[in-house]
Amino acid sequence: MCIVHHVLQMAVSHHLMTAIDAIRLATASTIDRPLLLPKLMTVTTVMLIMCGLVTADQQTCPSSKCVCSGTELVDCRNRTMTSVPSFRPNNIFYDTLRFSDNSIQHIGASAFGGIRFRKLEIVNNPLKYVDPAAFSGLESTLTDIVLDLDETAVEFPHRALLPLVNLTVLKVAHYSGSELPVGALRGLRTLRELRLTSGNLETLTAADVAGQRHSLVVLDVSDNKLREFPTDAIRSLTALRVLNFHANLIEQLGGNSVVSRSLRELDISNHALDQVGINSTAFDGVTTSLRRLVMSTCHLYDRHAAAITHAASVTELVLPFNHITSVRTFLADMSSLKRLDVQNNSVDMLTAGSLPPARRLRALNLANNPLRQVHPHAFRQLRFLEDLKLDHATAAMPLDGSSFASQRSTLRNLSLIGVNLSTTQWSVINGLERLEMLSLSKCQLGNIPPFTFRHSGGQLHTIVLAGNRRYM
Repeated sequence: MCIVHHVLQMAVSHHLMTAIDAIRLATASTIDRPLLLPKLMTVTTVMLIMCGLVTADQQTCPSSKCVCSGTELVDCRNRTMTSVPSFRPNNIFYDTLRFSDNSIQHIGASAFGGIRFRKLEIVNNPLKYVDPAAFSGLESTLTDIVLDLDETAVEFPHRALLPLVNLTVLKVAHYSGSELPVGALRGLRTLRELRLTSGNLETLTAADVAGQRHSLVVLDVSDNKLREFPTDAIRSLTALRVLNFHANLIEQLGGNSVVSRSLRELDISNHALDQVGINSTAFDGVTTSLRRLVMSTCHLYDRHAAAITHAASVTELVLPFNHITSVRTFLADMSSLKRLDVQNNSVDMLTAGSLPPARRLRALNLANNPLRQVHPHAFRQLRFLEDLKLDHATAAMPLDGSSFASQRSTLRNLSLIGVNLSTTQWSVINGLERLEMLSLSKCQLGNIPPFTFRHSGGQLHTIVLAGNRRYM
């Protein structure tokens, strides 16, 4: 194999004929019968091709402890490493270096000497310390960092991060401090995405993100311990588009809590907002900017609806797992609304009055609500509806061919999983010309009559009928 390896090096240099001659000379002293030489050459030539490919990959990979996928990835995951390995210097620039699922506790000074790359990922390691000079030599090339810190008291690695003048993405999980060190992010003026998740942060101030005032687009502080919405910090970020404030400890949204001229998406799920409530002006500061609002599992009741509707430009409102009994206020007062998700709430009645006209509404999710009464013409005024979910409605819904008459030319996706259709059977889809997806599992349906889909328009590509076999 040593002889073949030597020949491989020559082959890579495009001296194939010279390589074959080298095989002849190298094997002459060990082969007694010359008639075997052509066969040996054939086998060796195959080895040359196969091993040459392996050797080429090995030559581009800067560490024998890692596996490389060209220049896209240096994969050092799940290698039982306790420290960052040494790297062989080369002139190759790699995209991503990954160290997930190891046992690395410390990253020492100049730990990445000899290798250049753009993204670093170190997750699922008991990382306790990052030397201030850990990224020496990568000051201008490193743009993305993902770190999982050990959940014990670990210092925020701000001294190591500050020299990274082109850092655009920073994700740090499990930071145990209640606040960021003073000036921790000061020098990161190109940062566009900041995620400080699953930690113990109790405050986030405008001073903490002063260096990102004009650059930060995405901020994620989910799963921390903030007891108040960081109004001043959010107001100061002039480029902010996406904010994830999921699962903190706030119990109220005071007056003008959310103020931003640029914010487009807000997730403020998993808070007990029934304790003190939502001030009527809580969303007045995002009346013209906010497009997507997610408030799942917030203990919301109908009394909170009026405050939410002040976010008048919202096109997608996601409110699952609350205690809402009526969607009328949202449909009537939010004229821009295109998608409304109120699955797993307490809506028990649908009438034409409870579903007022909503010219822009395209999707309505009412799955898993205790619907006990559904008027035959409940959906008459939703003339532009394309996606409707009524899964597991408890009512024996009087749906028939006229139920969705207003949506015959618009409805594309219809889901009635678990709805008892034993009486009306397949007539429920009569005349629906634009159907593409139909979910009728566990609906007590019988055999499909001939020509059931004759009006489907030829666009129906998915039908789900699981759980109907015993009625066939």
